[in-house]
Amino acid sequence: MLDKLMLLLKPFKIKLKCVHVGQPRGDGWDMARLEGMKDVLHEKYKGFEFDCHLIVGRDILESIDKYIQQEKVDIISLTTHKRNMITRLFNPSLAKQMIFHTHTPLLIFHG
Repeated sequence: MLDKLMLLLKPFKIKLKCVHVGQPRGDGWDMARLEGMKDVLHEKYKGFEFDCHLIVGRDILESIDKYIQQEKVDIISLTTHKRNMITRLFNPSLAKQMIFHTHTPLLIFHG
């Protein structure tokens, strides 16, 4: 999915921010994975600027919304993944929740 996004954004001078929302663990594993991801992205997509951030928070929607406002994010890109019927009924996807929560334009890739 990232290849599709990068192909779409190639004509524009952009800064891509990859984020993970959660509580940091004491072992630093989340930050190490984000740094590793940043290195891989720099290697694979030369000419693009990347930042990877850990957003600390329990409420994903509120945490992302706060980050969007602080960092002045212009567009959000999300991916979906297949889920069974029961999961979809009782736990709506983050992409679907973001559609109704944010005023920032969304670009959603179906996984």
